[in-house]
This record gives sequence, structure tokens and C-alpha cells, in this order.
Amino acid sequence: MDWQRIKDANRDAGGPSISQRQIDYFGLRAPIRLLTLVQQGRDAFEQGKAEDILAAGGGAFFVQRLVRRLSGVLHAVVERDHEQERCSVTMNKRGVACK
Repeated sequence: MDWQRIKDANRDAGGPSISQRQIDYFGLRAPIRLLTLVQQGRDAFEQGKAEDILAAGGGAFFVQRLVRRLSGVLHAVVERDHEQERCSVTMNKRGVACK
């Protein structure tokens, strides 16, 4: 389902209007927070502060995947911002609204 349709349905049902900036913030915050937690567990094991091999294994397994996920989300946010900039410039030159 289209994310815009979900946002519109939520707003039409009396929910708050959620901006794309808010969605982007939490879309970036979630993988950053998880990456931080995973890395802390791995670091604690490597420094001898924890004996849980699962924390170290989880860190080794998930860090690269989380970085890839974060990279994808960040790329989408930056591309969307660039598209909005291009649209604004185009609209100012032509007086035509973009999608």
C-alpha cells in the first residue's frame, strides 16, 4: 500500500497529520539506535565487560546489515530532499507545480 494513502487515511480518521520529515527522522533513528545497541553489546564482549558470546556474535552478524539498511534509508531521504529542491527550482522558473 502507498505510504501517502496510509497517512491520508490516518488523518481522515482523526489522527495527527504526520510530515515526511517526521517519517524520515524515525526511519533514520530506528536503525541508528539498533546499530548503537548492537555495537555496545559487541564492544562490551570485546573489552571483557561481558561474557555473552551471543552479544559478540550478534554484533558481528548484524552490524553490516544494519549499516546497509541505514545507508538505504539515508539515500532515500537525500534523494527525496534533492527531488524537492529540483521541483522548487523548476516550479519557480516555470510557475508549474511538481508532483
